[in-house]
Amino acid sequence: MPGSPARHLIFDHLKEAIVLDFNENSGMRLIFESLIEEYKKDGPACAAMMTALMNQCLIEVLREAEAQSGGVLPWLSALDDPRLSQVVDAILDHPEQAYTVETMADIAAMSRATFIRHFEKCFARTPMD
Repeated sequence: MPGSPARHLIFDHLKEAIVLDFNENSGMRLIFESLIEEYKKDGPACAAMMTALMNQCLIEVLREAEAQSGGVLPWLSALDDPRLSQVVDAILDHPEQAYTVETMADIAAMSRATFIRHFEKCFARTPMD
């Protein structure tokens, strides 16, 4: 899949629910109120607006997950780099395959050294860890 766009479907592979406390987050309340109001409407662009609001909700969930973890969710950083996202997607899609640094670098369309450097920066560990 080198060269294909990153899918960012990391949530398709979650084994359990993400549970977060949004009591102190007034922004999330506003998003949900907007979603409810949009749901009540029946007209053009309602689906597009609800999609946009759900994307905003997802961003808030990711931000809050990072904040509540004390900044220790390195996999979120992979979403910022489409090349690393492709590697994460491949591993999650096919965990049974044996991955080497070389095969992961190929998926990311990077040289071995560049891949190692980017991976270590993002995940604070080596690719084989």
